[in-house]
Amino acid sequence: PVPSISTITSPRTGDDSTSDLVKIVKPNISPLLMSLLILFLTVVLVNDSSAAIFEMLALAFFFNKFSILLSVLFIIDILIEQLISIVSNFLYYNCSIYKVQNVMFGKNYTLVGIPLDCGKITKGCLMGPDAFRTAGIVEMIDNLGHSVNDIGNIFPDKYEEENDENLKLYKLNENIAWIEKIFRIAKQEIKNSIPIFLGGDHALSAGSVSGVSAFAKEVNRPQFVLWLDAHPDFHTLHSSSSGNLHGTPVAYFTGQPGFEFFPYLEAPVPTENILMLGLRSVDSEERNTLKELSMNTVDMRYIDEFGIKTPLEKFLQHIKKVNGMLHLSVDVDFLDPIYAPAVGTTVPGGATIREAHLVMEMLHDSELITSIDLVELNPFLDKKGQTTHLMVDLLASVLGRKIFDKSTTSYI
Repeated sequence: PVPSISTITSPRTGDDSTSDLVKIVKPNISPLLMSLLILFLTVVLVNDSSAAIFEMLALAFFFNKFSILLSVLFIIDILIEQLISIVSNFLYYNCSIYKVQNVMFGKNYTLVGIPLDCGKITKGCLMGPDAFRTAGIVEMIDNLGHSVNDIGNIFPDKYEEENDENLKLYKLNENIAWIEKIFRIAKQEIKNSIPIFLGGDHALSAGSVSGVSAFAKEVNRPQFVLWLDAHPDFHTLHSSSSGNLHGTPVAYFTGQPGFEFFPYLEAPVPTENILMLGLRSVDSEERNTLKELSMNTVDMRYIDEFGIKTPLEKFLQHIKKVNGMLHLSVDVDFLDPIYAPAVGTTVPGGATIREAHLVMEMLHDSELITSIDLVELNPFLDKKGQTTHLMVDLLASVLGRKIFDKSTTSYI
């Protein structure tokens, strides 16, 4: 049998000491074998180019004791590059581009379904929250890279049936019960997320805005409201001729007199902290009060002449300057009914789809939104989900979707 190279007898001395040749080769055999082994594993695992193989051999032969260390460092570098490539490919083919972009910047949203349908006589808004879900609102938020928690639909606590004394005001007790419940939920949910209140008619804003405003007061920040609506909803319980309480929320949460039956208001929103965009149906009582209070109102005549950007931009700049919190309230009738027919209070001459999207895109760019209402959607009046899908699309613009990111769809 051939003896091991480490026990070859020296021809000169006859002892078991190694030859000069072996002394040269022996210290390099172990690092060389280790380097070759590591090289083999590298080629098998990462399938790198031949250039890497030659570099590994060079390291093994010429750097002697440091060859293993240098080889390992080189392999680690290769593995890191391969890992980055694998992860990038996985994200590209398995996740939406928004999840990649927003992995460190996604926000937390909470969906609160509010099937409130007692703010007016026309029925149908109670189906709104489920219509939004059917149109994919949860999936849309998730695909944009945000975290979304849908807590389902909420309902008011037990309340007394209406009595003859308040018959002029439509379902007063039920409205009050809703306001109290929504107030508590809004004040709680805004602590850890951006709540999105899915209506339901606009009477719900009496509870949502008063709730988030109470939280803003606790953290010592001013509350602002962007009111996108054809109507100012600035009636009191005494001035409303119809008795429909979806026309009263702004007067209530700004602390106007005439709400003796409503819950105590913890933090009224100053009237100068409200911007109303898209007005085109204002009752005489509301018009007089708005003039007295010098409210920030922008009607469709102004928008037709000068555009929608300037007043909104000025409003957002002020909010940012004072570190304010911004509640967005979107009524379906803010839009022209030709685009959004699913509302019981249609008023021709509303905002176009692009005007509405511009508002939403500017709101996203401002990064000021802290809570949102989507209200007055009546699926019973819709055309194949046209309005519902449009409202979800508008919300997507608020949450960060850009024009080039939107796929081609049809509402017809």
